[in-house]
Amino acid sequence: MIRARGFGWRYAGRPSAALDEVDLELDEGACLLVAGPSGAGKSTLALALAGLVPHEFAGSWRGTLEVAGLDVARTPRPRLAEAAGILFQEPAAQLVMEAVEDDVAFGLENRAWPPERMRPRVAEVLEEMGVAHLARRRGVTLSGGEQQRVALAGVLAPRPRVLVLDEPTANLDPAGATAFYEALARLRDGPEPPTIVLIEHRVDQALPFVDRLLATVGRSSRVRSTWPSKGRTIGSSRPGSGRRERRRGGSRRRSRERTTGRWGTPGEATHPLASHGTGARFPSSRPATSPFATATARPPLPR
Repeated sequence: MIRARGFGWRYAGRPSAALDEVDLELDEGACLLVAGPSGAGKSTLALALAGLVPHEFAGSWRGTLEVAGLDVARTPRPRLAEAAGILFQEPAAQLVMEAVEDDVAFGLENRAWPPERMRPRVAEVLEEMGVAHLARRRGVTLSGGEQQRVALAGVLAPRPRVLVLDEPTANLDPAGATAFYEALARLRDGPEPPTIVLIEHRVDQALPFVDRLLATVGRSSRVRSTWPSKGRTIGSSRPGSGRRERRRGGSRRRSRERTTGRWGTPGEATHPLASHGTGARFPSSRPATSPFATATARPPLPR
């Protein structure tokens, strides 16, 4: 489902690479935990898996990265958005509509889902995330943990094959983090769980849910695989398969370096993804019509 060979990325204007020589294979339905110190490239890996790097940031790409059989560097953003969704740290910033069910439906509406498919899917994913009782609540009245589970429901609604979680509990209190992982456990126990890449500092909470651990060791260093001590045979897409990840030794042919992207390094400009075109949950400035509205749409509350 995910495959990287000699993958590296250097942001434009930066003297060193954010990631270098990353080798990785992850099978369908597996859950990978990415851990490491700040600045070691974890979020850059998340952005690349979701297709935001290299398509929305300027920089130099090296090697290959495939997600759901798609070459990330060469596949258009809309096609990548169908395969991978990403959830970020800040819960409130990822809600774009006033009512919870309208927010979850927002991405489906942008994908032109018909209402007869949209309504049952919204109800289903809200139930999976344990927030069905919040369907008609206003997003600004929810706790941080509730907002994050609603945002996750919005990412999951289109049924992406790959789910990228970039420190999803970083801004949650312990109770909110526990509720989030309970929702994640229900997702993993479902009939068709997505392949999950989880970037997390709360490693102790994350370990019971993962099949494989990736440790990043410093900026511009290789990503190393290691094995958690709890519960599962790591290196398999499912517990117990016993197939370990093998790193390629010796010399590696270096792929030609490509300079791509147009939006600069993170934080330099307003992000263009107002319409969730990549599967990311970014605020939108356009007045979106809710599929649940009976007469006129309710505009989002000012922030």
